[in-house]
Amino acid sequence: MVSFLREDAERICSDFRKRGLYALAGLLEKTSLPSFAHWRWSTLDSVCKCLAGFVTSWSASFDPSVFKGRRDSKELQWVTEGLRSSEWHAQFKVVCWLCDKLARMLERVGGCPCHDSDAPAYVRAPCVMKGRRLPEAFAYAMSAA
Repeated sequence: MVSFLREDAERICSDFRKRGLYALAGLLEKTSLPSFAHWRWSTLDSVCKCLAGFVTSWSASFDPSVFKGRRDSKELQWVTEGLRSSEWHAQFKVVCWLCDKLARMLERVGGCPCHDSDAPAYVRAPCVMKGRRLPEAFAYAMSAA
């Protein structure tokens, strides 16, 4: 999906405008899909959040005939099947939920007990205690047991 959107975003937006779907075209144009060059759970979480903003509308208004003659017809087939599949949408929701939980957990674990973990990453001070939250996790686990 991401590859398809990156490659054909202009064509998709043009088609949306021709059909009077200006808001959807504008939303897609303003969407910045993160690169998977340095894959992390937080990267997938960012991609899911971007897609979640318009994937339902995109599914409802997707017209594969606009892409006839496209170089990669197999990718078009996969995108079409995915957008039309209620199973894919259900799986996408699960992946979004899982990525959100993992990204939050990894951000928390990657922080330190002496600095605010809720502050944005660019505000947090560098600290030798970053990533050393095992004593906190152990204490929490023992208190919950």
